[in-house]
Amino acid sequence: MNQQVPTHRRLTCNNPVWDEVIERDNANIPDWYAPHAQGLLRLSPQHLSYIIGRPVHRRPNGWAKHNPGVFFKWVGDHVLWVVEIEDRGWVVERNELFSPDDQILGNWLGPLLALIPNLATAAHLAEVCYPHPDPQSLLAWL
Repeated sequence: MNQQVPTHRRLTCNNPVWDEVIERDNANIPDWYAPHAQGLLRLSPQHLSYIIGRPVHRRPNGWAKHNPGVFFKWVGDHVLWVVEIEDRGWVVERNELFSPDDQILGNWLGPLLALIPNLATAAHLAEVCYPHPDPQSLLAWL
């Protein structure tokens, strides 16, 4: 009998989800920023390729610079943000119109904020995970 390996098993065996976990104390994250997060989870290039599903060469159309290290794009009733965390990488946020609550893309197991290596990949990931990430990505809006 020929059995297929479940998708979640293929993902974790062949594609490591993360390269590194950075504890909050070592991540230089201000206390006010995502106080529920325990740290950062640097996603592996293999996992990012799996989620995005195509090579990333440049930032997608429609993203605008808000400040140095901060870019945004309107999508439906939300604003998607990619924010640089010092020299460590980028995180993805979303904010619903007329809502004071920001959500940050992360791994629900930690909870750990997803850390992406560069702006272009972070912008593509934001779009792919909107409005909800694929459950097999192991990501969620926190």
